[in-house]
Amino acid sequence: MKRFFFRVLKGFFVALFFVALGAVSSVYANENLVANPSLEVDGGAGAPADWVQEIAGSNDAVFSYLDSGAQDGTRSVKITMTWRTSGSADLAPAAPVSVTPGETYYFENYYRSSVETETDVEFQDAEGNLSWRWLGNNPASADWQLASYSFEIPAGVVKARVYQALAAPGYLQTDNYSLSAAVATDPIITDNVPNASMEAAGPDGGPLAWDCDNWGENAPVFTYDASGYDGSRSLKIRLNTWESGDARCYFDHQPIDGGRHYVFTDYYKSDVATDVYVKTVTAGGAVNHIWLGSPAASPDWNEFSATVYLPEDVVEYTILHAISKTGYLSTDNYSFRALEETAFSRGMVSITFDDGFANVYNNALPVLDQYGFKTTQYIVSGAIGSQTKLDLPAMTKAQIAAMCVAGHEIGSHTVTHPRLTSLSAKKLNSELLNSKNALNAICAPVNSLAIPYGDYNDNVINTAKKYYGAVRTSDSGENALIGFDPHRIKTQYVMDTTTIDEIETWLARAAENRSWLVLLYHNVGSEYNYGYTATVEDFDRQMAAVAASGLPVLTVGQALNEINPQLPE
Repeated sequence: MKRFFFRVLKGFFVALFFVALGAVSSVYANENLVANPSLEVDGGAGAPADWVQEIAGSNDAVFSYLDSGAQDGTRSVKITMTWRTSGSADLAPAAPVSVTPGETYYFENYYRSSVETETDVEFQDAEGNLSWRWLGNNPASADWQLASYSFEIPAGVVKARVYQALAAPGYLQTDNYSLSAAVATDPIITDNVPNASMEAAGPDGGPLAWDCDNWGENAPVFTYDASGYDGSRSLKIRLNTWESGDARCYFDHQPIDGGRHYVFTDYYKSDVATDVYVKTVTAGGAVNHIWLGSPAASPDWNEFSATVYLPEDVVEYTILHAISKTGYLSTDNYSFRALEETAFSRGMVSITFDDGFANVYNNALPVLDQYGFKTTQYIVSGAIGSQTKLDLPAMTKAQIAAMCVAGHEIGSHTVTHPRLTSLSAKKLNSELLNSKNALNAICAPVNSLAIPYGDYNDNVINTAKKYYGAVRTSDSGENALIGFDPHRIKTQYVMDTTTIDEIETWLARAAENRSWLVLLYHNVGSEYNYGYTATVEDFDRQMAAVAASGLPVLTVGQALNEINPQLPE
């Protein structure tokens, strides 16, 4: 793993591209010691007040005091050099400022340049003797870029001044300078996140209490940007090359109570999809990662939010927002809030079937009757009484009506089972409404839709809301009270490879967490197996496991009738 840290290097920090310190207790900048830091006050003679234009060696450096194109305000200084044999040119404070030996100081300025430049500090002792120290090189940048450094004052030094110098043919434009002493502090904790908005700078030139690193084969650049979702700072990762692994930024590990649900939120911009993880540490020292999701690329600031359950033995955590493709990721404004109520009043299970195959009526229904279980049957209305796309017989109207009379719920699986995201608005509405109307004529009311192929987007969901009170997706997982959306019901696929142990685990978890488990079946006892077929014997064993769990078996509609009054307003 390659890590990017700011370390003290013989008394000074190099921190243009950075990672924040890991300690909770750290420092931030005090008041600005630079006179006329924004260069706005005109000192006459083509230069800002309290600043001097310096040229050393053999070169043709020319200074321009500009009244437009500044990083902030209206004034900036540009140095242009067309030839150079030796030396450099710089804009520097006219007078050094008083400093205290042994203390840490921050320097920042904004610049843009056509060539690499360098930042230096000039020290002066009590007798007026001068010494210099190189702080670092600043890469060329066509856009305004923040250069940020931290350094310690050597023994005997009483004054200092810092400047950025041009030492090659090209140009350097500078603006908005800051030199300040460090003050001890602790980062402010907001919603279990230190320095959540990244506004407090640390001694390394990055945000206080934050760190960045990478693993695998990739080439990240970490920057502490002077803009954000709100406020004025954010973190940015750019991967210039990538072969494997990822790069991530994260805050210092925080103590946390396990055995609870939490909701995580941050704001991000990216040109590629990224990944978010909770990194947890147990009381025994075990480290685990819980994946929260993959936020899609967004050129504008966008909110990512996810709910996660932390096991009872978790005592520390942090969040990793990672990038694992060539591109960039900016993040800001983190939150990790505990949720007071996380569970339904009791655990529940629903048994659902997609497509409306006749083998469900012939083979599954006798088993269901044996246990007294009622199901939700999602029917492709255009296939009723005919062959399905898989050349399997579909239920007839009479069979559907008989299941309805017996207490099973009938739901829609569209008219023709298309990929809904590919349809025009007219066709989408037709598939949803016409299926509902056809099925209502057999068994009313039809108030639930199952998405064919699990293929949906926001447009599909919003259209479905016009006709259905519930939408069952194919998204894997259990349904919990926190974050529950009746139009995005999660499910657990039962495949031909699903073991009885898996089903028993799902059932036990639903009972323990008081969540709603929705099982998704297709075929039972069919000779044609396309991965979704359960044998009659396996289906019987699975229903026996459901019965042994003690969980109430409810149709989707019955479960929603119980859940809806529990939802937060």
